Amino acid sequence: MLVRFDRKLYTEDAIKKAYSEFTENQSCKIEKSGKDYIVKLPEIKDEAELHHFESMVLLYTIEEKRR
Repeated sequence: MLVRFDRKLYTEDAIKKAYSEFTENQSCKIEKSGKDYIVKLPEIKDEAELHHFESMVLLYTIEEKRR
């Protein structure tokens, strides 16, 4: 599943950190397309997992920007 994040709102490091926690895998390939970051997630069972991942990215982005 492809997930898009606006480059103005989210940070690449936050996406990597959330991806590694969510998938328990350190290798995260982030593609840049226009104004978005695109991440390919492994198979997701339900939409709640997708919302959980997006929330993690948001949380880590907020933490980074507060520093």
